[in-house]
Amino acid sequence: MKFLEIWANLSDVQVCRELQYNVLYRWFCDLAWSDPVPDPSTLVVFRRRLGEEGFRRLFDRLVEDLQAKGLIKGKWVLVDGTKLVAHAEAKNTLTLVREGSARLLKTLAQKSPEEAKKLFRYAETPA
Repeated sequence: MKFLEIWANLSDVQVCRELQYNVLYRWFCDLAWSDPVPDPSTLVVFRRRLGEEGFRRLFDRLVEDLQAKGLIKGKWVLVDGTKLVAHAEAKNTLTLVREGSARLLKTLAQKSPEEAKKLFRYAETPA
């Protein structure tokens, strides 16, 4: 059931609902029509008892078994190639330092204008 959740991107509640009527899901989980579907809280308890490391080992073992039977090949790699229009730029280190010093000077000018004047000459950008 946990594999189906990951594969189909379902929640505990959704996978249990699917098992109510989805023949393929029932077959995959080795559930007969007369078998009851577990309550979603059962999956929560199961996941908690396994812990993250136990779940990882179980999932890796399942993937190995599927590979050995030729049902999946290689490793799964998901790549998101979505292009977005954004008003953003990658700033280099020097730009980030200049922006940081300008913010510091602005804050200092609010607290102590005299000290800010002394340091302002160091913040000027060379031509």
